Amino acid sequence: MWLRGMPADLPALPQEAIVQADGNNYIFVQKVSDSGREAENQQAKTEAAKKEIVFKRVQVNIGVTENGYTAVDLPDNVGKESPIVINGAYDLLPKMNNSEEEE
Repeated sequence: MWLRGMPADLPALPQEAIVQADGNNYIFVQKVSDSGREAENQQAKTEAAKKEIVFKRVQVNIGVTENGYTAVDLPDNVGKESPIVINGAYDLLPKMNNSEEEE
């Protein structure tokens, strides 16, 4: 969805997709990555072919909110076709914070 207005047309996301932490606004972008290396036998190759879902927290600048949608200024590394978490974004926030503390 796009919100039209000043100063420019911006992509818009449901309010539930935007989380706030440490005074910043974030979205979670879903990435698909291989879950393992290729192995020699067929069973291991089947396991390596499985995909796991990985989320990346991305800081965004927000604009106006209208009808439950908020205008967002997406950074260059997030494309218009990138899958963005819409439902459950606040559920991911503590899990993401815990994984960052472990690193």
